[in-house]
Amino acid sequence: MAAGYSTLGDLYRASRVTVSTLSRIEAGIQMPMPATLKKLAPFLGVSYEHLLITAGYLPSSGQMVVQDSSGDHGVLDIDQVLDDDSRPIRLGGRVISREQRQILRENLSLIRRLINDSSSD
Repeated sequence: MAAGYSTLGDLYRASRVTVSTLSRIEAGIQMPMPATLKKLAPFLGVSYEHLLITAGYLPSSGQMVVQDSSGDHGVLDIDQVLDDDSRPIRLGGRVISREQRQILRENLSLIRRLINDSSSD
């Protein structure tokens, strides 16, 4: 445990984040939601921003900031995300495998065909 808490129960009593949630986060089973990180930050002795970076919600220095081809921040280019095998992708709180990434690419291709077919009607 960090920041002087010897058990998850101690951290729960301070932060009011349930022991089951803390346990799943600690085990890597669940990705913490930003609201949970905000509750925990003061009790862990780190900034909310630090926890957002650690959880992957914000880029740290040296990480790629995903943007579209026009340079607009906040707009994800899904092709760029899927093609960058060096960056993990989280889905449902878990990092997806290379095989799952490939399935996403294939499904995206199918969605593109459906969109193109419907827009040509």
